Amino acid sequence: MMSEHTGRDPVPQPLLRVEGLRVAFGPYEAVRGVDFSIAPGRVLCLVGESGCGKSVTARAVMRLVEPAGRVTAGRILWHGGESAEAMDLAALDSRGRDMRALRGPGMAMIFQEPMSALSPVHTIGEQLTEPMRLHLGLSRKAAEERAVDLLARVGIPNPRARLSAYAFQLSGGMRQRAMIAIALACSPKLLIADEPTTALDVTTQAQVLDLLAELVRELGMAMLFITHDLGVVAQLGDEVAVMYLGRIVERAPVFDLFDRPHHPYTQALLRSVPSLRGPRPRRLAAIEGLVPSLAALPPGCVFHPRCERAAAGLCDRDDPAETATADGLRTVRCHRVEAFAS
Repeated sequence: MMSEHTGRDPVPQPLLRVEGLRVAFGPYEAVRGVDFSIAPGRVLCLVGESGCGKSVTARAVMRLVEPAGRVTAGRILWHGGESAEAMDLAALDSRGRDMRALRGPGMAMIFQEPMSALSPVHTIGEQLTEPMRLHLGLSRKAAEERAVDLLARVGIPNPRARLSAYAFQLSGGMRQRAMIAIALACSPKLLIADEPTTALDVTTQAQVLDLLAELVRELGMAMLFITHDLGVVAQLGDEVAVMYLGRIVERAPVFDLFDRPHHPYTQALLRSVPSLRGPRPRRLAAIEGLVPSLAALPPGCVFHPRCERAAAGLCDRDDPAETATADGLRTVRCHRVEAFAS
């Protein structure tokens, strides 16, 4: 099921705008100056290899970074409140009243592994009804009825009986669907999905993706979708942000990025995707090397040790600035973007 957006539709005002976000764990920066925005009814896909800072970025937006980490710079501007003024979430206490009130009705997150995210000692019904009673002020009975409707909405059969089930009693696909229902319990304006289909079989993955796309259309939610699967990006996304070692190296509308990738890293990622068209290659293309450690960042452009077209004396020395195309639809962080644009 392809996204209905083409990247050329008028984009409404952003619900969330992230500016210059930096997140550090001790002396090491996992997120190093990230900028993006998401509008209601739109899906921004954040892609890249493991260890590039995608999940840390999402957790920073929710102010759920692990205790060892901290937001050191930047703004997380939330435009979803009643006030005309944007609220800077980076300036709030992560455990304070304002941030706790925002989680649930404002923003919610689907975590990558439901078995570790769901409580093993509380039933699915308890985990579903608690946020509704806390944030929406529903009675126990009203919350249970809404919980049944939500479980049915996400495709769980016999939903009323599932209220008394524990996470270990559900299959992987059912647990992920239950987690989606919990995230939707308070009808959030922003849904963050951190690789929600990674552990699922192909059939269940397709069903979950169709469900998420349908929810975005029907509820007008904004969604930040984190994945390493470019096939999922093509199916679900409106805009793509390619992340490498804590930075967004290219951002563009989804079809523009697939048709004409500019950054060498984006091009390498697309070459590594198997295709059913044309002659079958003997082996899949791979990106040489590994994502460097945060403790030993390369000088200059951090991608240059793995870039086939890096220029000595430039890419290995100077950090490239982010540049935007004339129409403003694409940003790229590369010294030689004109030479590399496909």
